[in-house]
Amino acid sequence: MRVIFNTINDLVSSEVNSMVTSYSQADITVDLTINEPTTPRSITPMLSFIFTFINRSEVRIRLSGFNFKFNILSKEGGIYHSTFFSFEFSQLALSRNQRNTMQGYVVLDYYMIKKIEELRANGDVNFLIYGNFVETHLKAQTLASTQLASQQTKVRISKSDWIEKVLPAFDYKEVILVEIPKLNAKEYENVIQHLNSAWKQKHMGQYDKVLTDCRLSVEALRDIVKSKGYTNEELERKDKLDWNTYFNSPSFGDIFSKIDQQIYRLTSTAAHPGKSINLEDADYALLITHAIVNMALKKRQ
Repeated sequence: MRVIFNTINDLVSSEVNSMVTSYSQADITVDLTINEPTTPRSITPMLSFIFTFINRSEVRIRLSGFNFKFNILSKEGGIYHSTFFSFEFSQLALSRNQRNTMQGYVVLDYYMIKKIEELRANGDVNFLIYGNFVETHLKAQTLASTQLASQQTKVRISKSDWIEKVLPAFDYKEVILVEIPKLNAKEYENVIQHLNSAWKQKHMGQYDKVLTDCRLSVEALRDIVKSKGYTNEELERKDKLDWNTYFNSPSFGDIFSKIDQQIYRLTSTAAHPGKSINLEDADYALLITHAIVNMALKKRQ
């Protein structure tokens, strides 16, 4: 998994896919390296990060009171608090220049994953790790404790890694990365609105409504083509739509015409008597409808 780390504070590159944040106060300096997350086998979805602390101070110290928040960033940069880290140790003792490592766990539920899906808006996944800890001097006859100031670290997981590696590990859904072109044409706004509604209904699990919205999108597209005068009374089609002229290509027009008629029949409510529409039905209708609408728009632009 390729993960890119950036921090709001000063950072020093440590090794591939990890960054170092430095905590300093008075004569105490502690470097923290956060490695890329993994997805351990667990009952609930979980991300595991390796936290490596290095004592850069002249004295022996003990770290405790680890308090790190795990936040989700929206595509627009908004910060949404998600949960807190849990750590495998409650404290770490470090001599001068010694390093010690422990795992920090973030437990997610399926509602949180769904919100992450919404906030990433079909893009990369961005998290913000924010937190601090308590440092205690371990000098003879002296124990001086200080809570070091919080630091912030931004973590980005690429869209492809999130979809193809993380989500399958969570058993959230079996998916592959498919690029779907975003449609934007004022003249075909009504067509696109129905199509966008179909995508929304799919994510809500309303698969029968996906077919309904696909049907409305195809009907709206046909109405526009008719209004532009692309009809021919000699055609066998009941609606007399002339896709050959619309695309200025008899061969392509014939192929498109057959697909258009088949998807129009498929998305009819009367085409599936007694059948419960499932995800596969919705995907089939939605991808074909999106493809023909996209083709119709691109050929006219």
